[in-house]
Amino acid sequence: MIIEASSLEDIAFPLSSFVLFDLDNTLIWSKSYFGSEEWERDLIAEFQKKGHCEKDAFHKANLFWKKAQTEVQMELVEKGTHSFFHNTIHKIGLTARTFDLSEVTIQQLSNLGIYFDSHSFSHPFFYEGVLFCGDEPKGKVAFEFFQHHSYFPKQLIAIDDRRVHLETILKKAEMHSLELLGFHYQRSLHRFR
Repeated sequence: MIIEASSLEDIAFPLSSFVLFDLDNTLIWSKSYFGSEEWERDLIAEFQKKGHCEKDAFHKANLFWKKAQTEVQMELVEKGTHSFFHNTIHKIGLTARTFDLSEVTIQQLSNLGIYFDSHSFSHPFFYEGVLFCGDEPKGKVAFEFFQHHSYFPKQLIAIDDRRVHLETILKKAEMHSLELLGFHYQRSLHRFR
């Protein structure tokens, strides 16, 4: 099941749940338009206007976005993020960022006091509690991670600003007969529009 949520206050679940937190536009975002996901989407559109196919436009824009991540200042999406986040017992980050941004990402999170569970897990694309999916569907990567550990949570929660990511997680959860409660977090929908 996927539920719309405009604020973290709209999200509730049992404390024993295992939570997959998206990062960009869910927990953190750029303080400015530069380096934001919206900036990257606009770059993609500009490259497409110049004749690049969708895939090439994405990769070209993504190179600029990655470079910007080393310079941009991040902030928490909501003021209540810390209390909400720290009241969640079992949690990992699940991001569409690529693994080559792992150090920058963890630095951005730690600068804002966000730390994920990392002590009992390992995976080639898992670093300091964050699972980096890159171009792969989040559902595929998350369930490969669970299979790698022979661990399937009884209650799985996913919070993401992009419904398409939640749908890939929901599809995999259904394939494994797991209960998923997905929250489509919409705080950033019209941030720079």
